[in-house]
Amino acid sequence: FKGGNQDPVEWIEAFSRACIANRVSEERAIVLVASYLKGTALTWYNRETIEEYIAAITELWKRVDPTDRRMELDKIHEFIEGLRPEFVVPVQSAMPQTVEEAMEKAQALETAFSMGMDLSVYSMMPGYL
Repeated sequence: FKGGNQDPVEWIEAFSRACIANRVSEERAIVLVASYLKGTALTWYNRETIEEYIAAITELWKRVDPTDRRMELDKIHEFIEGLRPEFVVPVQSAMPQTVEEAMEKAQALETAFSMGMDLSVYSMMPGYL
């Protein structure tokens, strides 16, 4: 998906059909979708704030699983996999037990990065932020 004049709903439907045809699980599709972004859509994805990402993934989960039956560990994994690379290891290192904990850790890291803080090894430890 490039953005611009391309219809995002049409693109998502085509992507979903391709995933079904290739027997890609919904969980895997969520992780894969970012790798198919190009142009302005990729720029938006790379600049997306944690708050925007949380809103987007929460909405996606509501569409994919309206009855909220998914395992908490699956949601944690999907959330972390969709983070920008600089957030993945620190959030994983915090060993969140709920997706809310993972979200809070990611938000704290984003705040630290935006303040220009140099995150040391100690800041990667669970409970530091």
